[in-house]
Amino acid sequence: MPAWGLKLGSLLTTVLVLAGSYGYAGAHIKNPDAPLQPPVADKPAATVAPAASTPTPIPSLVGTRRGNPPRSSATPAPILNLQQLFFWIAARATGLASYVALCIAVLSGIALRTSVLDWLAKNRAMRALHDWTTWLWIPLGTFHVLALLLDKTAQIALVDVLVPFRVDYGPLAIGLGTLSLDLLVVITITSWLRRRMNDELWRWIHRTSYVMFVALFLHSFLSGNDFNAPLVSALSWSTAGGIALLGVSRMVLGRLPE
Repeated sequence: MPAWGLKLGSLLTTVLVLAGSYGYAGAHIKNPDAPLQPPVADKPAATVAPAASTPTPIPSLVGTRRGNPPRSSATPAPILNLQQLFFWIAARATGLASYVALCIAVLSGIALRTSVLDWLAKNRAMRALHDWTTWLWIPLGTFHVLALLLDKTAQIALVDVLVPFRVDYGPLAIGLGTLSLDLLVVITITSWLRRRMNDELWRWIHRTSYVMFVALFLHSFLSGNDFNAPLVSALSWSTAGGIALLGVSRMVLGRLPE
C-alpha cells in the first residue's frame, strides 16, 4: 500500500473514533460502572422538584483538591447542562482518539524494525505513516489536556499535567496519564533533535516509548469512563495486544524473516 493510503486510513480511523466516542460520551455523561470515579457530592435530604424548564441535575464529578475540602453533604450538587459539560465530553473523546493515533504511531514505529507488516507496506511507507501520525496525536492530546484543565468536573490543575501522582482522587490512574505525557514530550522533542544527538543516547530514549505506552494503556484502563464499553474495550485490548506482540518479537527475535 502506498504511503498516502496509509495516511488516509489512519486519518479516517482517528476521525471515526473521535466522532463515535464524542457521541457515546454525550449519551453517557456519567458511567457508574467506570473503574474510577471522582467523589460525588451527596444529594440533599429533601429537594424541591425542579420546574419544567430547569435542566436535569447531573451529579458533580468534582474530586477533592488540596486546600479545597469536599463539598458538604448538605449542599446540592450543581445543575449542569450539556453545554457546561462540553469540556468533560470533549476530554473523553479526544483522549480515546489520541490513544488510537498513538497506537498507530507505535505500531508503525515497531514495524520499521520487523517484517511482520511487510505485506501491508514497505519501510518507506511505514516511515511516512510513523511521521504523519505525530500530527494526529499532538493536536488531539493537546486538546485532551486543555479540556481537562478547563473542565469543571475533573478539576485538574496545570501542575497535575506536569507532576505525576499528585491528584487527590485516583492518584495512580491519573498520575500514569501524566507520566505517559511527560515521557511522550521527551520522546517527541528528542526525535526532532535526533541529528544533533548521540545516536546511542537517542535510541535509549526512544525505547522508553514502550514504557510510555504501558503507562498510557493503564491510565486508560484505570481512569477511562468509556473503557468498559464493548467496542472501546475491544479496540483498546486489540491494539495493545498487537503492540505487545510486535514489541516482544522485536526484542526477542530482531527483524523477523519474511
